[in-house]
Amino acid sequence: MNNLNTSILILLIVLILAVFQDIKFYKIKNITIIVGLFLGIVLNIFLKLKFTTKNEIISKVICILVLIFCYLIKAIGAGDVKLFIVCAFFVDEVSFINIIIQSFLIGAIISIVKILNEKRINEIYLKINLIIRDILEGRVDRIDIDKTKKENIIHFSIPILLATIASTFININLI
Repeated sequence: MNNLNTSILILLIVLILAVFQDIKFYKIKNITIIVGLFLGIVLNIFLKLKFTTKNEIISKVICILVLIFCYLIKAIGAGDVKLFIVCAFFVDEVSFINIIIQSFLIGAIISIVKILNEKRINEIYLKINLIIRDILEGRVDRIDIDKTKKENIIHFSIPILLATIASTFININLI
């Protein structure tokens, strides 16, 4: 097993742990994030994965800033942003961008399946139209979702895990 595969395997273990926490507690514990960041840094130092070129760091920082914006408008949770940051320490720039894009696509698919399964299509269609209208007219600076209703929540750690598997093991790359 080469260094890159070892690194990805460790990342997958961290992600699986995060998924279990997300499903059970609706939160990813900070200790999981800290351990993931620590392992990512240690692996980069000792295995010399060399994911640290100047352009790569700039690309990852830009991606993280976009993710923070997604958090600020309440499109994803803080734990999801932190989980993406953990991924950034384990994979190269292209894989990281692919993981982000694929996560949002997988999340969209899960959302559509949930909507169809709950048969609330008309209600959600109206809400989406209102949100889009308000955003286009500049009246909304964030998306408010009632997180007390469990049916409104998608455990975004699951799309992150699936996208990581797709991007690193199956080599499905969108860019």
